[in-house]
Amino acid sequence: MLDPVPRRGEVAPGRRSRAPVRAAGEKAWWLLRDPAARRAVWLWRRHPANLFQPFNDTGTDRYPEVFSCLRSALARVERPLVVSFGCSTGQEVFTLRQYLPSARLIGLDINPANIRDARRALAGAPDGDVRFEVAGDTASIPSGAADAVVAMAVFRHGDLAEHPSPSCSHRLRFAAFERTLADIDRCLRPGGLLAIEFSSFRFADARTAEGYDCVLAVQRPPHPRVPLYGPDEQLLEDQRYGELVFAKRGGGPGSVPPAPGAAG
Repeated sequence: MLDPVPRRGEVAPGRRSRAPVRAAGEKAWWLLRDPAARRAVWLWRRHPANLFQPFNDTGTDRYPEVFSCLRSALARVERPLVVSFGCSTGQEVFTLRQYLPSARLIGLDINPANIRDARRALAGAPDGDVRFEVAGDTASIPSGAADAVVAMAVFRHGDLAEHPSPSCSHRLRFAAFERTLADIDRCLRPGGLLAIEFSSFRFADARTAEGYDCVLAVQRPPHPRVPLYGPDEQLLEDQRYGELVFAKRGGGPGSVPPAPGAAG
């Protein structure tokens, strides 16, 4: 007796689905053709300490509101030190140079291949006030040395966008977020600025936030690829959160001038 013909999406009795084989083949083809994908998979499997986002997520001038805020707030600082935490292949740092022509810029990224690309790009357009380092934290930055730290699309994981989950604990841990912010806080001078955007955790939920004031908030709809989770690592019911730039308290009156669009 012949097996009945299965309906679309079903598997005939006695036959194995080819879907897993097809999926494996598609994944292999993706890895073969996409160098960035190979880097992400290598990094994900190696899983170095303090890994958040293994996938490259970068481009030029992706954060004009945030970087314009930094430019305004740092206008009176002669040679500000600005750290790009999770700089990927360097486009973020080179964009910051356009906004902050007199700044000293440090790009940090956990992926050595990203830093190789960034240094290669820097060699093609030398800039003595720019450097790139392989790092998954800000431990190399002296205490109180930074005027600003930006962490854009770092505290997230691309797999949570592709495979939504009510909990992020299998990909992201709030304790690691807290620990990383504590060291970033150590690096920042009083009055220094912290910019965080496209994060799956809210800065307002972290203990470090108690020492900061929001200076830029933007009303936006929830981002479909960056789900928000609470300190318990459970998906938040309210996915709206627009606080982007924060000033560390203790810099004295007027140390951080209001930026266009700053929160009141």
